[in-house]
Amino acid sequence: MAERRALHTYALALLGNAADAEDLLQDVLLRIVADNRKTENARAFVMRCLRNAAIDRKRRAGCRPTASPLTDGGLAFVAKGADDCDPATRESHAATRDAIAGLPDAQREVVILKLYADLTFREISEVLNQPLGTITSRYARALEELRRLLITEVERV
Repeated sequence: MAERRALHTYALALLGNAADAEDLLQDVLLRIVADNRKTENARAFVMRCLRNAAIDRKRRAGCRPTASPLTDGGLAFVAKGADDCDPATRESHAATRDAIAGLPDAQREVVILKLYADLTFREISEVLNQPLGTITSRYARALEELRRLLITEVERV
């Protein structure tokens, strides 16, 4: 169940729409089962397939693909369950969502894969086909930027 949630979260972050994310996830999983390919790290392999399929889907739809296909609309999952919380917690969720949305695409994707999909840095490196050092430095810079953005938000209030 946790794996499915991580996959759905990433698909949602990639496409920004729950129905499209569910369709993408189903298509990718069916393709992987039909292919019956053996891989050492199935989790990273499926995430990479999701990413590639999202880029292909956007390309077919006429959208110009970017290095990171994430959309701000996909960040709705950050505030999941926020309706059940007190106003201060809802504000905190919104501030976090906005701060993550304000990150550069490459940093935002690493943060989502690390914090919401619970991948290791090595797995993220496999998913994004980037060197491990690049992934860790993007994550460190993203955390610095999130800290700065959230502190600014707190000081403003």
